[in-house]
Amino acid sequence: MLVSPNSNSMCIVCVDDDDDVRSELLEFLLGLELNVRAFRSAREALADIVSDPTITVLLADLTMPDMDGLELLARVQELRSDDAAVEGVILTGRPTFPLIDGGARHVLHKPVRFKPLLDALVDAHEAAVARRQKSRSIA
Repeated sequence: MLVSPNSNSMCIVCVDDDDDVRSELLEFLLGLELNVRAFRSAREALADIVSDPTITVLLADLTMPDMDGLELLARVQELRSDDAAVEGVILTGRPTFPLIDGGARHVLHKPVRFKPLLDALVDAHEAAVARRQKSRSIA
């Protein structure tokens, strides 16, 4: 799946403090030829996301030392207007983690199966693009 560099292209920021998980996710996504950047720290990722309006999807671990994935997503959504919308996919290692309403489009449990992950990423990207288009049509 080759993604072309236009406003509707999926651009993913992946954040996980676990080096092995982050490497595995990055390998999978790059193998699909997706535009993805990976970060160990939510704070590093936040600076990148805020400065790059092409990012449409945040893929983040729920539990990280500096800032959890939901807090990161909330900050991103606070700082980005709908014409540069970002949707979130949150990963958790907690097998009984309850369904959450923290702004995430999807919550997936680790270990992550790649087909549901790809489906969630595509859905999140499409939702971000739809929010962007709606915002632009209103303006």
